[in-house]
Amino acid sequence: MPPLDPDIFRQILESLPVGIYVVALDRRILFWNRAAERITGYLAQEVIGRSCRDDVLVHCGALGTPVCSTNGCLLTCALRDRQPMEALLYARHKDGHRIPVHVRSIPLCDEAGKVRAIAEMFQQQSGSPGVQLRESGPEPNDGLNIPSIPATEAYLKSRFEFPGTSAVFVIEIEGVHEMARQRGLEMVHASMRALVHTLGDLLPMPHFLGRWHDQNFLIVVPNPTPAMFEELLAQLRGLGNSLTVLWWGDRVRPNAKVRGTLVRDHESLQRLLAGSGDAEKEEKR
Repeated sequence: MPPLDPDIFRQILESLPVGIYVVALDRRILFWNRAAERITGYLAQEVIGRSCRDDVLVHCGALGTPVCSTNGCLLTCALRDRQPMEALLYARHKDGHRIPVHVRSIPLCDEAGKVRAIAEMFQQQSGSPGVQLRESGPEPNDGLNIPSIPATEAYLKSRFEFPGTSAVFVIEIEGVHEMARQRGLEMVHASMRALVHTLGDLLPMPHFLGRWHDQNFLIVVPNPTPAMFEELLAQLRGLGNSLTVLWWGDRVRPNAKVRGTLVRDHESLQRLLAGSGDAEKEEKR
């Protein structure tokens, strides 16, 4: 049987629904399929020939800790151990937001068993859909597509009319007025879109994500355990501060501040929203 034409293999890889790229031993990207383009926003011609360490995907863990330059890098582990390695990581989209991806790195060996290249497959993991509310009134033309402030207030009112506990988080991008003055309002919108995309993909459980006052955002997660609340708070802070938006050739890193508490009644909710009170947990990174 004659060997298959290499173009056949390329067509197969291009048609698969999972992202696939291949790197040489010096980490130079040799191949980047169409699904990788769709998931990450990077076209093949933008990344082929570049090092995967060269500000491309910049994987991090659930707390925002970088892994590409550490011993936890899957490509490094696959090369060292000559075994497939896999993990749930967060890749950075070209637009700046974080994408949860299940990644598997596979060493590609020749007949003598020597590693010649490394292939990495990744598939996007979707978060849980948020509560959908019908919008009313004009909204800013910023492409966020999340409930308005009045809709968020209406949801809070209905949510806390009944007994129960909810985790409530207020997320703020610091210095938005100065950012708008120095770089323009569209830069603010780009940072907000990156943050909203990241927050929406992060949460695997039913949740509400809406606008809040002073260009902030509000997240409500019904019926969490205390351990779940602490984990979400840490992840929101870590991933919320791992974004970098490409703006006129520069990577701009918005600073996010997250406040959160377990809310059982209107009083504890008001303390959180006012930015004070013993129940509030606040951190700035």
